[in-house]
Amino acid sequence: MALTQNIGSNLAAKFGFIQSYVAGGAIFRGATVVLRLVVGDDKVYHAVDDPTDTYGQLVVGFAMEAAAGDGSTIRVRQDGKLKRKFPSMPSSVIGRLACIKDDESVQLYGSGTCKVVVGRITEKASSTDVYVDFLDRPLRLATSLTN
Repeated sequence: MALTQNIGSNLAAKFGFIQSYVAGGAIFRGATVVLRLVVGDDKVYHAVDDPTDTYGQLVVGFAMEAAAGDGSTIRVRQDGKLKRKFPSMPSSVIGRLACIKDDESVQLYGSGTCKVVVGRITEKASSTDVYVDFLDRPLRLATSLTN
């Protein structure tokens, strides 16, 4: 049915790259947030270093607020460039893919057993920090899942 009047300002739509999820665990504001494909639920968790791909993590963005993990809803931003810690940063990182080290830190894809890409490094903020573009990433580069 076509509209015959204005709907108003409370549209049931999701604007931009912000989505709401149910938190499956405690998440701090600014944390890299993932779905755990192996767990098989639709909750989000803070990212963890997972060299054996036990969880089958898929990055969905970063937390815009904190969540206690009691089934509360959390807003997750899926786009943007966010500063991430990068301990032991090599000299040339600009343009390279960054993988999860933990919910605040990244490492280079191809260094060690890093499986889940957070995004592409766009600039160095300091000797231990980089900006990572969360939109510039493949969904998953490597997986132990069969599907």
